[in-house]
Amino acid sequence: MIGMRPRPGFLAHSCYRLGLIRIDYSPVHEDEKQLIIRPRIGRTRIGEALCRVFPEGSLLCGNLEVFFEEYRRSGIGRRLVTEVLAYAKRVRVNRIYGSVTENDLKNWPGLIDWYKRIGFEALPPDDECVGHAKFKIEMRF
Repeated sequence: MIGMRPRPGFLAHSCYRLGLIRIDYSPVHEDEKQLIIRPRIGRTRIGEALCRVFPEGSLLCGNLEVFFEEYRRSGIGRRLVTEVLAYAKRVRVNRIYGSVTENDLKNWPGLIDWYKRIGFEALPPDDECVGHAKFKIEMRF
């Protein structure tokens, strides 16, 4: 039924195995690209990764989120990062970076450790980060 939330317990890998992930690539302007990844179960969007590729070869991951609590810790977030990494390698990006805010850490206390397990470094925030960042995460290729 349209508008219903996906049922809890539906395994994340089933979503991908069944081919229910949709990946949108859309240009922002001629020398910059935006990557939008939106996994769905049926018509319900369950997460999102919003990234921007810059001409100098860096990719900013501005948002990466699994929307529903019942789908967290099921592999969907890791799959979003895997899709971002695959895209980054295809377009020959030399690094991926993003910001982690205090609000992110409040909502997901293990977030920094999660990024480290995937291969990111946690660094002090710099001028590339949002103003209220507590950490910068970065992976270089």
